Amino acid sequence: MERACRLLIEVIRAAEPLPVGELSRRTGLHQSRTTGETINLSVPVAGQLVDNIAQVDAPHFLTTTNWVGRLIPLHCSSPGKVFLAYGVAELPSGTLARFTPQTITDRRALSAELKIVRRRGFATLIDELEPGLRAVAVPVVDGQGEVVAAVAVSGPSVRLPKRRLAECAEFLSEASVALTARLTSAWPQRANTGQPARRGSCLGPC
Repeated sequence: MERACRLLIEVIRAAEPLPVGELSRRTGLHQSRTTGETINLSVPVAGQLVDNIAQVDAPHFLTTTNWVGRLIPLHCSSPGKVFLAYGVAELPSGTLARFTPQTITDRRALSAELKIVRRRGFATLIDELEPGLRAVAVPVVDGQGEVVAAVAVSGPSVRLPKRRLAECAEFLSEASVALTARLTSAWPQRANTGQPARRGSCLGPC
């Protein structure tokens, strides 16, 4: 998994800095034009954080920040929930940090949400990192179906009601497929299965 993550980062950053158009073509993040919101590609770092390695900005004046290079805790990001749900990252020990009243800090409650993530295939974030910020993420798999990254849409709650998050997840699935194809072509010896390996994640007493 770590090797696949490193390869994915190399693929994306091969010609850095990239103009937005080229970045979109390399990653499949052109879906930002369809969703109208910021799209990010993220990978797990040291199994306990989320690193955003690529971004395509939304065209709006009211939009989210530049996430590239920013490390976000797993439990309060939509990519982080994807990594936890598919068992490719683990929560740190101790108390989970609370950023807003909506941050899920109870491990049993978070474990229940991760079951929903595995069932529907995407993770959402609703005011859990910052009030008014919403996001949705889907897994990106390598050629063996192992989750190595996540692609996410983020934006203000005024433009991303819960219904819209589900719609964005469908668009993100297309970007995920493009990323898997890119990764597989760069690492052809890994046969393509196209489906996430669902190992699950136990965050507390199971």
